[in-house]
Amino acid sequence: MPPSSMRPLLVLIALLLSLPGVLAAQTVEVGPTNLDPATLAEELELPGTEEAALLVVAGLGIDALEVGFDPIDLDALDLAKNPPLLVRGLAEGLTPIKLRRGPATWDGQLRMFAGRVTKLDVDAVLRAVAARAKGEAPAAPDFDLFAFYDALDESIDWDRKLGLCDEALHELDAEGPDHRLVSQACDKVAEAQARAAEEERRTLLSADALGGEISAVAEEGPVAVGLVYRKDGRPRLSARGTGARWGIAGAGLLGASIFTYSAVFWETQAQHEYLAFRDAERVGDSLAMSRHLFFTKSFDGRRDASIVGAGLFFTGTLTSLVVQAIEGARFRKARKRLIGGTSQ
Repeated sequence: MPPSSMRPLLVLIALLLSLPGVLAAQTVEVGPTNLDPATLAEELELPGTEEAALLVVAGLGIDALEVGFDPIDLDALDLAKNPPLLVRGLAEGLTPIKLRRGPATWDGQLRMFAGRVTKLDVDAVLRAVAARAKGEAPAAPDFDLFAFYDALDESIDWDRKLGLCDEALHELDAEGPDHRLVSQACDKVAEAQARAAEEERRTLLSADALGGEISAVAEEGPVAVGLVYRKDGRPRLSARGTGARWGIAGAGLLGASIFTYSAVFWETQAQHEYLAFRDAERVGDSLAMSRHLFFTKSFDGRRDASIVGAGLFFTGTLTSLVVQAIEGARFRKARKRLIGGTSQ
């Protein structure tokens, strides 16, 4: 097969590999005895793994079920009045679900979480579908579950995330399916916050193992240990990059001085040539006038270039000094918090 004809096949393979929820190897188990998602997840040893599972409860029966675009052959499972089903091998994320019982159907998505079991109550879902079809008002205000997920993902502050969770859990009915899904998402947020806090604590302890006595105040937030310690564990005497910044500032000052002197020099030369031009103009020496005017313009151009160079070097010097002042302040603050010392 020529290489050009293999490109569409390679693109298709890459696309399929980017869909873990579709390619996950699903297995279906009939009639799990435990219907509590948390306890069932422990029994299946799901916590700590990348696998998600779906528990389908259908007390009044179910005629068709499709999970993640894969139809489940209910007839082959030999169901007796459709006992609970457990679908394993799912990936974390939004999983499309389709189900049907008689004329009633539901087509939607459920948020799956790695290491957890998500419960789907078919009877409750189809009752809600029938109520909406009849135009009946819901018993409680509508809750946009996917808008909640989006707000949770967009928030970067842990307090904001936990605040969203508290508001949603307070708004929802404790017996409703949305409450369970929101509770699972909030549990994941709490676990992620705990992992972040533990990672921060380990970072500070690793600095202590390198020889620094850490006395950081927790209320002031985390400290970047690299600001105070070198990679080999020795404490820094000044902020990172101090030598380079002072070198840039010194070179900039020297360059600005040279260009400033050059600007003054060429301005003096241009003035001399202009005076000579005026003298030649008075005596009517056209050749001398042309020569002096040419040098006057040339020296003016060199003066302007020197002024631009001096400005650039002065700007670089000033920028280096400002950055050094900022980094020096950060270094002194971090050093004071970590080892209680003062910078030199």
